[in-house]
Amino acid sequence: MATPYDNIHNRVIRKISDRDLLELLQLDATYLDDFLYSALVNFRTSKVDLSDRNETNREFNDTLSEIEEEILGLFEVIEWLTPQIYSIDLLKQNMSTKDYKLTSQANHLEKLKILLEESQIRAERLRIIYNFETTSLDDLL
Repeated sequence: MATPYDNIHNRVIRKISDRDLLELLQLDATYLDDFLYSALVNFRTSKVDLSDRNETNREFNDTLSEIEEEILGLFEVIEWLTPQIYSIDLLKQNMSTKDYKLTSQANHLEKLKILLEESQIRAERLRIIYNFETTSLDDLL
């Protein structure tokens, strides 16, 4: 059985609150695919061959387990967060036209960094658990 990319994307959407992202997905359902491709690079220890994909149908040819989907989803969140943190707009101060108060971009950037670090830790923990559960001693010999 195949696993559609949208299975992983749905996990990402539940972890992120971003109206702009939801609007983009309504216009282009494949928008998150590039983040998924980057996430695949981070999950090299999968027992499933993640390079065995059908790009036309946007699916993996094999069935991914719940933990494999979750790990990919977390790495996809990391890939989505990375350009947000490295955005030049965060380095600029924005003035609110309504009440003319200066917003703290540094505080926003710090919160994004914390979110990225927490996502990385969660993904790494899941990957360790996955490796522990799917590797036998015979594989080490």
